[in-house]
Amino acid sequence: MGSEDTKSTKGHEEHEDKKIRKTIIFDELSRKVIGLAIGVHRELGPGLLENTYKQCLAYELNQTKIQFNTEVELTVRYKDICIPSAYRIDLLVENQ
Repeated sequence: MGSEDTKSTKGHEEHEDKKIRKTIIFDELSRKVIGLAIGVHRELGPGLLENTYKQCLAYELNQTKIQFNTEVELTVRYKDICIPSAYRIDLLVENQ
């Protein structure tokens, strides 16, 4: 294997390692958020309005120092037009 092949292989391996680490971090974050959401639901029980659960989950996220934003506007692009504020994301966690 020449030095160019070695550099190319090493670069690919580093890229794959970075992707795997990012996936692991995302999976850990997902588990934490889902666990908090389940905890909120267990505490409150079923049947309340969505906003109540969202506010309680926001409280729990804040307590655990997980960054989040609420009611994030999402633009929809269709062909050559943009529809601003077409959707709102209830909770955007860690900008993901």
